[in-house]
Amino acid sequence: MAGIGTGDLEREEVTPAEHPPGPRQRRDDQLYEQYARHLEAERKDEFVAISVDGRLILGTVHTQVFKQAIHQFGAGNFALRRIGADYEFRWRRHVR
Repeated sequence: MAGIGTGDLEREEVTPAEHPPGPRQRRDDQLYEQYARHLEAERKDEFVAISVDGRLILGTVHTQVFKQAIHQFGAGNFALRRIGADYEFRWRRHVR
């Protein structure tokens, strides 16, 4: 996703075993369980951004959901997940 900060963002999918949960991961897991788990039957494989107060943004393109969440919720104030997936996203910034 070009145009954010000084470089591009690249998504990396990691399994929970590869990355032990820290405070942010536990918060994101709790947000997903509380506000988005119920979407798995109807919206599996779509993306969801979950604000810390439970507002949701849904979509099929992760970069669009991510950009909208940054705009509406602010950086660091949401969890981004693929509905029904058992991995997390870790964003890496690549400087050109």
